[in-house]
Amino acid sequence: MCDEFDKTSINLLEKRILKTCPNTYTFSKNLAEQIVANKCKDLPVAIVRPSIVGASLEEPCPGWLENISAITGVIRLVSRGCATVIRGRKDARLDIVPLDFVVDTIISTAWHVTLHPEHEVKVYNCTSNANPLR
Repeated sequence: MCDEFDKTSINLLEKRILKTCPNTYTFSKNLAEQIVANKCKDLPVAIVRPSIVGASLEEPCPGWLENISAITGVIRLVSRGCATVIRGRKDARLDIVPLDFVVDTIISTAWHVTLHPEHEVKVYNCTSNANPLR
């Protein structure tokens, strides 16, 4: 579409998309889920939606993380004293789920979908809602 449309048309399309989605990232995730749901009707498929993925709680060891990006980059800057102020909303909640919980959820989901192969895409949310940071 970007090759075919002019910049004005693309900007208008983006504004229309952002009326129903908070940003283009969530739009693209939704679009990918729709493609999976439409193309995999005859397969046992599930979608796992983790909230913000953080460092591990226990496995392979406490605090383990393969890379530094997004929220972990911010936490690293704060912990080293490089960032002393972070702009945010007072009432916002930060839902970080340890990556070993996400891995366990993916493994459990694969097991469950294999045992219950109904032909509909199941969606599993993986969050830590019990104790969001404020």
